[in-house]
Amino acid sequence: MEDLEAVIGEGRALELSFDSETHELGAENWTASLYNLEDPEDENGRPTRELIASAVIVRVHRWDDDWLDSLDAASGDLATVGAAFEDMDLIESIDPEAAFVPGLVILDFVSVPEQHRGSKSSHALARGVAYIFRSDLVALIPAELSQDTTGQIIRDAPKEAALRSHWRRGGFLEIPGTSVLMLPLGGRTERQTP
Repeated sequence: MEDLEAVIGEGRALELSFDSETHELGAENWTASLYNLEDPEDENGRPTRELIASAVIVRVHRWDDDWLDSLDAASGDLATVGAAFEDMDLIESIDPEAAFVPGLVILDFVSVPEQHRGSKSSHALARGVAYIFRSDLVALIPAELSQDTTGQIIRDAPKEAALRSHWRRGGFLEIPGTSVLMLPLGGRTERQTP
């Protein structure tokens, strides 16, 4: 098995934090942050860290009785992701290794600072999270929100299509009949091509 540095890239650090205060039923709330590390000028100093990607993560155990309710209590989008994993025959047709995996990790919100967009740091973040939660399924719904001319927040369909393509290049596969993408268990650590 590869080590984490081989998965996220040399000179990077992945930090995960568990939020024990804000959870709904059985859902665990996590945050993940991916940093570039730069050597300190002083040989005894700590490396400087520059945030290059972050994500809000929700994790559930799909064999708990209330797993889907806990996602629904947190948000409708999370429940949509969870519902895509109810048909295990469909999931098994996409990834045979996923048939009996109880854990589901949802990348609920992925953010990349403007200056790091296009660097595939979001892919490295997703692979790192998958490496840490290697016994769990990993999924997301690509969504791009923008403001319309009146200032209302709306989903931006062209940007959303570009995001779907971005995540597919990162190894995610579409779950047919849904807007959900999943990262198959096999080949998670392989670097994807553009």
